[in-house]
Parts: sequence; structure tokens; C-alpha cells
Amino acid sequence: MAKKITNGKVYEFVKENLVTANDRRMACADGRYKPEQSKGAIRVFGADMGILMAIGATLKDMGVSLPASEIVEKYAKAKQGLYDLDVVDSDFVLDYHCDTHSHEAGDIGCGHIAKAANPANEGLYGSINAQEVRELFDAFTENPKSHLTVLEGQHEEEGVIFVRGSSDKVDYSVNSSGGKKGKMFFVVDPARTEGYIDSISGLFSEGLVNPINPEDVKRNYSIQMQSTAKLLNADKLPWYNAAINNNGHFILEQVSKTN
Repeated sequence: MAKKITNGKVYEFVKENLVTANDRRMACADGRYKPEQSKGAIRVFGADMGILMAIGATLKDMGVSLPASEIVEKYAKAKQGLYDLDVVDSDFVLDYHCDTHSHEAGDIGCGHIAKAANPANEGLYGSINAQEVRELFDAFTENPKSHLTVLEGQHEEEGVIFVRGSSDKVDYSVNSSGGKKGKMFFVVDPARTEGYIDSISGLFSEGLVNPINPEDVKRNYSIQMQSTAKLLNADKLPWYNAAINNNGHFILEQVSKTN
């Protein structure tokens, strides 16, 4: 367990690690990302695969049965359409991560995906079950647009930072590791995640008899995120809101764990 950190130290960390938002990329909330690996990406549990897990649960709630490979392909097409990207655009990727020790062992290296794919945690991730998560992950990794980031080291997060904006548009995020003191935090971008779900849901729904409701995707994502946070003991760490305006000025406050 990391030593208790002061609010002043967290403020210093956020100030040192502010980064311009990059809405085309996803990165997990994992604190081990180096600045050059996340580059202002939307910080969402499981990265693109985390969004797919929430979509998969939503489809199941609707009684829609699609092969995992078709769900991934529909998502890839939707993401391409969202940014009006050419199929060869280098920015068009489906992000996920592993870590060095899991990668060498051939295991799932993202805690969010690994916990959801573990039968011991059945029922904690909404209607989607462990086998379905595993099938979705296998199809995801086989997609030619999947992009793996390999992280190094062990979890040494000292808290959870929720990045918020002071307006409708969030122009900044926060690197989860680095700075002068080499600290590490889980980082989550709630508003940018919800905005992305709002945008991607309609495009993903093309060809479906009934469209998926983005509010249902958000609900499933929230269930899944909270389950992983507890299983990784992130709920035992201090939580902070960093409200950052479009000039990069921010207010930091420690919050109760009801986000």
C-alpha cells in the first residue's frame, strides 16, 4: 500500500502532467502508461475493448445476438466513420494494452478485461459473462486495426484522478505517470468517455433493427468500471476531481467515492 499522499502533492502532479486532449485515441485508466504511450487519449477502463464490453452487454440486454467478430467489425467501422477517417489512416486504431510480464506469459494484461474474463467474477459485469468477454477479446485482438500498448512495471497508483472540464468541451487530460517525483495515478476521463459513447452508439447501430441506447451503454460501462475498481482495490485509494478549463487552469478537490 502506497503512503498517504497530500492534496498539495496531487495538485503538483496534475500541474506537471497536463496534456492536450486527443479524442481519436483510447488508453486505459491504468497508471503505468508513460506520457508518450497515452498522448492525451481518452482514459477509459479497458480502452476501446472496455467500450466494446459495454456495447456487448447492451446488445445482450436487448436480446440481440451477434458473433463477437461482427461486433468488433461494426465497432471498427463506426469508429472509422466517427472521425471520417480513411481506412489507411495511421490514427485509426482500436486501442488496448498488456504489460511485459503478462505479455510474455500469453495472458490478458489489462486488469479490466482480465477480471471480466475470469469466471470467478461472474455476475459482476452486468449481463455479459466471462466466456463472452473472452470471445470478444479474441476477436478484438485478431482485428487488423487492433493496437497493443505494452506497459512496464507494477501497479503503484497513489490515487484516482477524474478529469473534468469547466465547460461542455474538455480540452485537456492528465498523464498517469511521470513528473519530477515519478508518481503514478489511475486517470479517468468521464465526460470524454460519455461523449464518445454518445457519438459511437448511433454509428454502431446502423443495420440493427433497433438502435442501441447510449444511456444503456453508459450504464453497463459504469457497472463494469466499478466492479474492476473494487477488484483492483482502486476504491481504497483517495479519489480526486480535476476540473480543468479551456486555458489549462484547474481546481483540484478530493471527493467521496460515489462518482
